[in-house]
Amino acid sequence: MGESQAGLARVPGKLLNQQTRDTARGAFTYVKILDEAGQIRGAVLDARGNPVLESAVNDSGARIIGDSLAAALKETATKGSARLTVDVALHDDLEPKDEPVEIGGSEFRPFTSTDVMLNGKKASKPEFDEHNRRKLARLDAARMDKRQKRLQAIQSLTRREALGLSRGEIEALAEGSGAIVLELEAGRIERFLANNADLVAAIDLHQKPADNTLATAMAATSVSPGALDLANSQGADIGIYMTEGGCPDPGVITNYTRLAGTSTDHSRNVSSIIRAVSPDSWVYCRGGAALPTATDLSSASPRIFVSTRSNSSTASNDYGTLDRDWDNFVYNNAVLALNSASNEGNGTGTIGSPGKGFNILTVGNYNDATNTIVGSSSWLDPTTKNRKPEVSGPGANIDAGGVTMTGTSQSTPHVAGIAADFMSAYTWLQLRPHLLKAFLMAAATDSISGGFDRVGAGGVDFMKGYEVGAFRWYDGANSDFAYFDSQDEEPNNGTIDATFYVNSNYSNMRVVLTWLNRGTYTYDHRADTHPIGMDLDFSVYAPDGSYVGGSASWDDPFELIDVVPPMLGKYTVRISRSANRDTSSNLRIALAVDLNY
Repeated sequence: MGESQAGLARVPGKLLNQQTRDTARGAFTYVKILDEAGQIRGAVLDARGNPVLESAVNDSGARIIGDSLAAALKETATKGSARLTVDVALHDDLEPKDEPVEIGGSEFRPFTSTDVMLNGKKASKPEFDEHNRRKLARLDAARMDKRQKRLQAIQSLTRREALGLSRGEIEALAEGSGAIVLELEAGRIERFLANNADLVAAIDLHQKPADNTLATAMAATSVSPGALDLANSQGADIGIYMTEGGCPDPGVITNYTRLAGTSTDHSRNVSSIIRAVSPDSWVYCRGGAALPTATDLSSASPRIFVSTRSNSSTASNDYGTLDRDWDNFVYNNAVLALNSASNEGNGTGTIGSPGKGFNILTVGNYNDATNTIVGSSSWLDPTTKNRKPEVSGPGANIDAGGVTMTGTSQSTPHVAGIAADFMSAYTWLQLRPHLLKAFLMAAATDSISGGFDRVGAGGVDFMKGYEVGAFRWYDGANSDFAYFDSQDEEPNNGTIDATFYVNSNYSNMRVVLTWLNRGTYTYDHRADTHPIGMDLDFSVYAPDGSYVGGSASWDDPFELIDVVPPMLGKYTVRISRSANRDTSSNLRIALAVDLNY
């Protein structure tokens, strides 16, 4: 027995997962252990099998300069006057605030009115709608606070660096939430960072979105007739924010507002896919592949609850400032963001940014005529090691808007439309992107050839999500994990325990756990062995107490298993927090169980 294996033998419990990582400080073995109490714990062993602290493995300190920019600066070391276009992310995060506690969930069957349990009490739809209105008001207030902080940072940067920005330009930049684009001399960048350390959080080469290059094909696809046959699940009162290179002219689709941009064939095709899948939703389009502004989010009627972007940058496989900004957007604004995986599957395989983000639902492309992943669909996991894409949608030979196209640009709006349909049917999915993501992954049970690495969880199916058997969510401060543990059926055992019933014989059961992470932390720690700010795992137990299965990965912001229920009765899912690296992150945890496939 080797020394590391001998050390593993000293870690008590059932071994669930094991991996060895080579680092600058040597090789280390990472293990996930299920102990006798049902809690999943992580441990790190050195080459001799001795337990070590994870902090001893990683290099300390945040890396402000992005990897692409660092490489470019090395190349231009002898050309200090060379000018580089860079993305500058600002210190515009608000001070962490404890989030109001929310414990919600239910077990339900489709085609019936379902009251949801909210903080221990049954909440009717009108009561839940009022709860959501109060939550929206808090988000709007936080957005205005963030806008003011961002405005002050941009004003200070403009004065210090003599950027020459007009008042109108400064106001426009403050409305956004992403990096600002500057052109700087290579030899001046280190001095720029030193002079503005209080303002600049990150800097990287500007990631210019790739052109929309797609193969032309013949046939078209559509969402399951189930959504279109149900009056409450066609996207009513749901705003979808669409962004890419252009935006269609008014009149191309109904229920549409063009915020900025000019018409392209690609944007007509993408918007028409959304309209076909989610007929009653409202589409807001801003060209330039940009994040929504504070005004977009606060003033839209109906409100924006989902964002879809069929446009990305594949210049690098690294987690960059663009991924950071979009991750922070989801975390701060409670809007689910979907991004096309990109179409590099037959080349580098690179997932396009911001699709590398931990909070972004990245969508692959399959051919619904053959239920096979399309070869061009990107699949290569980023350097942060989180698996991408998470799900796939039909995107081959899609005839929409008078144009026929193939690509992840077509599969992504299809899934975004399904997300809007879910939210119009089930109000409690609104403002909870982690719960909506869990629903979509639980609903991705259509078998698509290509393997998890290329397909993700599977092909999204509306009816599978509409009939999800049970769901839970837990929102609160970082320290509220212990509170959630104290409120469940087996209190104070170190895990959050959720129960659900299997009352019929099902051939399969899918359990999905998702949670949000701060992009700021991920970017600062992207060189760590495990850059994810919080690591959750789960184990499932049958009614007789026997262990059914579990999921314990290291780098994904989700866990997923497919198992066959061995018996009828009450099942228990025990959620463990095996790593809490980012203690400034609030808890946004969601669980969905699909019993219908």
